[in-house]
Amino acid sequence: MFSALDTDWLGLLDLLAGNVLLIAGGLGLSLVVGYASPAARAELARHRWATLWVGALRFVAPPALLFALVYAFAAFWGGFVAYFGGA
Repeated sequence: MFSALDTDWLGLLDLLAGNVLLIAGGLGLSLVVGYASPAARAELARHRWATLWVGALRFVAPPALLFALVYAFAAFWGGFVAYFGGA
């Protein structure tokens, strides 16, 4: 069926790790720092632009990263179906 060194398989895993998981990690990090971690927000509050930065982490970054994640997953899914679905 496939070998571990098949370039199509490695390309599919690269697409998953480089596009989908990287964006998902950024989304998770922005949500944790923006909403769930008071310690991180307290450290950010010491800086001059803290309000703008926390606002970006809460309201700008998650929708933008979610939008990018949907399109990255769609590209990965297309490659996945092409690799395993045949034709």
